[in-house]
Amino acid sequence: MKPYGIGIVGYGGFGRFLHQTWDLMKEAGVVGIADMNPANKPEGDVYFTQQWEALLARDDIHILSIATPPNTHEELAIKAMEAGKHILVEKPVALSLDAVDRMIAVRNKTNCVAAVNMMLRFNPLIELFSRWAKDEIFGVLRHASIENHAQDEDLPPSHWFWDSDISGGILIEHSVHFVDLVHQLTTAKPLQIKGGRQTRNDRQEDQVLATVVYDNNLIATHYHEFSGLKMFEETTIRLSFELMTIELHGWIPLEGSIKALGTGNTLEQLRKTPGWFETGRCPVQKDGNETTIRTAGKEHTVSHMVTGQFALTRTKLETYANCLRAMIRDMIRAIENPEYSLRVPLEVGREALFVALEATKDARTR
Repeated sequence: MKPYGIGIVGYGGFGRFLHQTWDLMKEAGVVGIADMNPANKPEGDVYFTQQWEALLARDDIHILSIATPPNTHEELAIKAMEAGKHILVEKPVALSLDAVDRMIAVRNKTNCVAAVNMMLRFNPLIELFSRWAKDEIFGVLRHASIENHAQDEDLPPSHWFWDSDISGGILIEHSVHFVDLVHQLTTAKPLQIKGGRQTRNDRQEDQVLATVVYDNNLIATHYHEFSGLKMFEETTIRLSFELMTIELHGWIPLEGSIKALGTGNTLEQLRKTPGWFETGRCPVQKDGNETTIRTAGKEHTVSHMVTGQFALTRTKLETYANCLRAMIRDMIRAIENPEYSLRVPLEVGREALFVALEATKDARTR
């Protein structure tokens, strides 16, 4: 038996993907599944039940993955931790801050490891750009723009996704991934949050917008729609630092481009970008010397402007799976070493949820 057994609550398409992904690990594997629909029972000898509580009674389940609709997360998470199970909660962590606070209180009481599936934090590109941002290699982040055009062909009007009592709406159910992406790149705190929306009918709120003004001169804009065709699905993420702009493509970023100003030392950092291909290099020197430029009220020393492209070698699904495996490994590290700081604790989910809740509230009261 593998050292860590995983139980999955909720076995739709995503639950099956989790199962396939984690069963390829040496450190862990899926030993139990719970789903209300008996037709979702998988092939093989993995334990299956329609009563999720049955997973909590099994000694061979150490980590419970909660892959159910958002309105169920609080109850499942609390009962699982009270039963001594470590938990991985699908985003959003819950539908209210009070719910998250109750989850945090139980986690603190039980000493269980509790993570939120903000898997973009484990994307190699985001990990690298976060290190650059932390060290201010190319200055501080001043603007983040996310545009997400998603299809709704697989989301009929009856789907729970459209029921805000279950999902919270697009900003809460979906955009928290990208709110958290911004949070990974900065320590700035939100000062002002505004929202907007368009509704197709009384049930389907299919276009949403959030604008977040942070301290440290950062503004983030988020636009998400679920109203198009699969062939038109597209996600673009643009990050503007003082000395660099990055454009990423894909809701799981796989490729993009960079334009950066710097010196030999800072520009050498670009070679660390996966699949890096330099497309241009232009000197910005005076008399062969490095130049001092002024941007956003600050002075910087630069010598060249460099442009380039980058791309991960793995496919979207392979990258997604690697992120999910990295998250389980991070949980195992925290389980085995109480001094280790979990990378995506409940507090991270709470911070993203706060922004989404405030934007949703503002959009719906206008």
